[in-house]
Amino acid sequence: MIKERVMELLQDETANKDWQNNGVSAESLCQHFSVRRNTISAYLNELCKGGQAIKINSRPVLFWDRKQLEERYEIKLTDHEYASLKDLTAQLENPKKISPFDVVIGSQGSLYTPIERLKAAAGYPGTGLPVLITGSTGTGKSFLAKVFYQYCVDKGFLAEGSNFVHLNCASMPIIRNYLPAIYLAIVREHLLELVKIVKDYLMRQMVGCCFWMKSIA
Repeated sequence: MIKERVMELLQDETANKDWQNNGVSAESLCQHFSVRRNTISAYLNELCKGGQAIKINSRPVLFWDRKQLEERYEIKLTDHEYASLKDLTAQLENPKKISPFDVVIGSQGSLYTPIERLKAAAGYPGTGLPVLITGSTGTGKSFLAKVFYQYCVDKGFLAEGSNFVHLNCASMPIIRNYLPAIYLAIVREHLLELVKIVKDYLMRQMVGCCFWMKSIA
């Protein structure tokens, strides 16, 4: 199909060392494939919305392959459309500005060390390490867990589309009813029942990241 051939051409041009001067326009593609402009424009827009291409709203509008740029600069681009080539280049050359953790207050101060530990846990060989986030009610534990999840997705530790499942133990009757038994490990059959219920639930959700929240009075 023409769409696949358009994608291949974008990849070839973006792989060029001088990629900034090799942007692909709809007009050049029309001439290359002898296809109507509205057809090429539709394919390009589909590739952008699908996260496969990058669009620059210059004159003429230019396109590049997203994956090629992300792999070359070892970052995850946040958008598929930019106002200018300068804006795209600035983001490519300043990856720290697009880290999900940058939105966390204190990421460069009081929370710097905890965040670095989260990053280390995410990148631990295998499937990463379990993480325990502690703190008083209202200090942002749930928010930090969601940011951690997004970081894992951006870095490829979790697949695109992986779910973030938030289990509030206090609101789950099965957990609330058997919590003393879990803590004391004295009712084995109840514990096994709980494990089965939670396991079945997580399998249905196709979990990428699971956040357990338990408030302790």
